[in-house]
Amino acid sequence: MNEMIKNSIDARKQAIFNAYNIDNKEIEKTINDFFTELEKFASKYNDVMDFETAFSSSDLNQKYINLFTEVGSKCKPKVFESEEYIESTDNNITSDAQYLMDDLTQPMRREARQKVDDALRSTPIVGDIMEVKQHIDLFNKFKKNNKDGE
Repeated sequence: MNEMIKNSIDARKQAIFNAYNIDNKEIEKTINDFFTELEKFASKYNDVMDFETAFSSSDLNQKYINLFTEVGSKCKPKVFESEEYIESTDNNITSDAQYLMDDLTQPMRREARQKVDDALRSTPIVGDIMEVKQHIDLFNKFKKNNKDGE
């Protein structure tokens, strides 16, 4: 099974076990049976997006929602009051947000950097200096590789 699909399934399973104290063996069996069925369904897919799309429109999605509802009505929610847990959660959220922002803005930053480089290259004298520097860097690279090869 694709690692991303496996992570997606595990995240759904952990969402239940991390949110509720599952102390009822019957509910635990129902949860495990559902995830066995979900893994069988997921084994048909090699791409996580294909899996997520198919899952969202399948009967299994509604079954997952119903399972979560059943667990929520029959099991006690876990209570996390530890400052360490809150700090860890805050750090995870901050880290995830930074990663997401970097990922989302990277194409725009690259495009802006490219426009600045293009503008500088088309500027008289500055463009010539940049071209000379590029040639010097290339020459130095060959010079370094030549020394390494000797």
